[in-house]
Order: sequence, then C-alpha cells, then structure tokens
Amino acid sequence: MKGTVKQVQQPRSFTTRNGTTSWVRNVLIHDADDELKIVIWGETALIPVSPGDQVELYHATAKPGRFGGSSWVWKGKRIPDARGDGPPFVFSGTIIAGRAAFSSTTARNGTFIEGTFTHGSEVIVTGHLRGSRIIPEQVEPVVPDARSVLQSVLQFRDELES
Repeated sequence: MKGTVKQVQQPRSFTTRNGTTSWVRNVLIHDADDELKIVIWGETALIPVSPGDQVELYHATAKPGRFGGSSWVWKGKRIPDARGDGPPFVFSGTIIAGRAAFSSTTARNGTFIEGTFTHGSEVIVTGHLRGSRIIPEQVEPVVPDARSVLQSVLQFRDELES
C-alpha cells in the first residue's frame, strides 16, 4: 500500500523479553480510499517520519489491535525520495545526534537532517525542507578556526556570569 502519513507519534523505547532495548512507533497513513493504523517496530521506528511524507508499506502484516480493530505491523522501510520537494533551506551549525535522527544547534527546533553524520561535526547544509526534515543536497564540513572557537568560549563564559 502507498499512502501519505497523516499522524505520527514519537518512537518509544521498551525492553524486550530477552532484555535488550527496542523501539516502537505508531503512524496513521491514508490514501484515496482508506486510513490504516501502522505499528513500526525495531530500528525502523527510529527513521524520521513526518505528516505529509509519502510512504509505501511492504512486508506488512495485519494483526488484531489491542483495543479492537486491527493494525498493520510494518518492518519495512519508508521509501520517499523528497529531493526537490519543499522550500530551499541552508544552514550551518553543529550536528547533534538524537534518539531518532540528527539535528543541528542552528536549524529550526525539531528539525531533523536525513543522512549519516558525526555527532558534534560542524557543517553547512544546502537542501530542501520537507515537514520537519531537511533533505540535504550538499553537505560541506566546516573547520572552525582558533579565533572563532575562542570567541564562542568567551561569549559562553560571559553568559554564565550574567
């Protein structure tokens, strides 16, 4: 089934029967005919998904829901390629690794960047904004110079003292 994400909950961690940590997330998707409740398990639940994303379900199975009705269990991956969608977006900042994605200290609050990044790296990203995700087209590493690092440290010290 292909559809559009209508609602999405944040991933929740839980402990499995064998004592390891795993993740679960609930998503509501719709197409022209139906709305489906989707339960996403494991590492797939950590993939950023936002309302308005186009997704395709495969390897999904229907199971009775806990509270009546049914839900779909999805262990696949979402496949939208949003390049070219959304307004252009450029920012520079420090990459912050989170539970479900990467974000930046200077991007909009709650904005996630698709891709693989090193926690703490300084980057300039040019791409497109789609919902709460930045789809990068170009990522340039920024190597801070000693003067700008010292200026940031002094500014931080001054903020602490005030």
